[in-house]
Amino acid sequence: MWEPQRLKLTAPVMQGIVRVGTLYLESDLNDLHQRTRRIEVLTAQLSFGMLAAVYLLTSLLVRTITRPIELLAGLTRTIAIAKEYSLRAPLIGGKELQHLALDFNQMLQEIQKREHALVEANDTLELRVAARTRELEQEIFEKRKAEQSLRESEELFRTVSEAAPVGIYRSDMDGNASFMNTALLELLGVSRENALGGGWTTGFIRRITAV
Repeated sequence: MWEPQRLKLTAPVMQGIVRVGTLYLESDLNDLHQRTRRIEVLTAQLSFGMLAAVYLLTSLLVRTITRPIELLAGLTRTIAIAKEYSLRAPLIGGKELQHLALDFNQMLQEIQKREHALVEANDTLELRVAARTRELEQEIFEKRKAEQSLRESEELFRTVSEAAPVGIYRSDMDGNASFMNTALLELLGVSRENALGGGWTTGFIRRITAV
């Protein structure tokens, strides 16, 4: 029988089938209770020690793993927003994290090289476009100047031809007249509209026949 402070055991003593007595045992449980309390205290101390060790290990992991990853993630966001590819990730943490930072920095270096090459290509393209624009503007200016000179020469030719007392005409490669002055028109006896092209030959033949 279990009691708070002791344990009692009662059993009959038999000889054959005849009961010759009773065995009675009683044990004090104070020592057992003390041992139980010591085990509980030891268990609590061991649990506290394990929790402290887990906390220390977690703090160490935060410093050696989580913190470098957070720094790398923050650097990635900064680069994505500011487009500043000259930034570099710090080489902190374990071997694996340092290797990751080196790969990340190498990627940034390649991106920075391509960014510089793109900027230089854009600058070169802008210079080439500006140079070509100036060339086209010069060509247009020279063409307009040539057209103006041609118009002035045409006007001068017509003015001089109209004032000349002799017949003057101008023809193309096929012999068709493109211009006749007044003196020649009067000599052939044809109008200016009929004289242009090949019509002047008809007037010329009619004039000869009349003579």
